[in-house]
Amino acid sequence: MSKQSAAACGEALWPSTLASAPWASSKGETMFTPFQKLSKMRSLPLVLKIVAVIAALTATPMSASADIDAESGRLQITLVKTRYGGSSGILFYQGHKYGLAISGTQLEGVWITKIDLIGDALNLRSATDIVGTFTAGDGRDATLGHAKPARLENPKGVILEIRGVNLNRKFTLNLSGMIIKNVGWETSSQLSRTISSSQGHQLE
Repeated sequence: MSKQSAAACGEALWPSTLASAPWASSKGETMFTPFQKLSKMRSLPLVLKIVAVIAALTATPMSASADIDAESGRLQITLVKTRYGGSSGILFYQGHKYGLAISGTQLEGVWITKIDLIGDALNLRSATDIVGTFTAGDGRDATLGHAKPARLENPKGVILEIRGVNLNRKFTLNLSGMIIKNVGWETSSQLSRTISSSQGHQLE
């Protein structure tokens, strides 16, 4: 091989050698070639994209599961003065109707005997979640008016957004403290007590 050919061959091999192998400096530190630094810089965006995709795929099932578990239902409530009867309501949830007994609210006014309310029950995972006492952190959220809905929440995280039907313009009612009970159907805890009681009688 001639000297010129050897020189050309060396020049051809030199860049690839620099790109593939780091070397140690006189101080013992590992040194990288410009080719290696450039390669690392180019691969960084790809790594970040892969991490973002994995994070998105991991988070999607969790959020989707939460959306599937929590559902909403429709609500109809009739508030009646005590001497005219008891207040009641109906929950429409997953194609079924659930009777409700309503207490904890007082209608005021000489001419008011009953009012009708409609609304939505949010964050339901079962019909039994609507049973309980509903309050509001802010008194203004709990006050129902002619064109103002009330927003209440119970300890189970169920949120009620309630609107009045044909209310007088000056009418207001604070619904905080409203108690909802089940009527004509059993909650899961009541059902378990009934089953335990029946099993106890059978053993006797």
